[in-house]
Amino acid sequence: MNLRQLEAFRAVILGQTVTRAAEMLHISQPAATRLIASLEEDIGFSLFDRVKGRLQPTAEAMTLYQEVRRSLLGVERIARTAQDIRTLKRGSLHIACAPAMGLSFVPRAIAAFMAEHDQVQISLVVHSSREVVDLVVGQRCDLGLIVLPNTYP
Repeated sequence: MNLRQLEAFRAVILGQTVTRAAEMLHISQPAATRLIASLEEDIGFSLFDRVKGRLQPTAEAMTLYQEVRRSLLGVERIARTAQDIRTLKRGSLHIACAPAMGLSFVPRAIAAFMAEHDQVQISLVVHSSREVVDLVVGQRCDLGLIVLPNTYP
């Protein structure tokens, strides 16, 4: 059993015909039919009764559909999260900065940023400039801000 088979199964339930399911999935009708047939073979029982050329979901199909629907919602949520990460709407940012900036400027900048990017998680730590440099060099933060000139090469 694979994800594409489950998508085809859900599409047939929702579209009520293999033709509509194929259109929903942007595949050919024979491809959708093959996906349903291979799913039935994998699970070992029929999902649809063929009545006068129409597919009628079996009781077993409707039971399976409830779980497939829940699972595919999870997959869609993962896809949305990936899209949000790709478009920088969601993610995390770890900032280290010196006290002079960490007690005034940086929190205001974070608040302004969060107003437009509320799905981003931001952590801020305040350390001496030398410790901030160490965090950046050790790749333990994404951004480091210091006040004094940096002598680190």
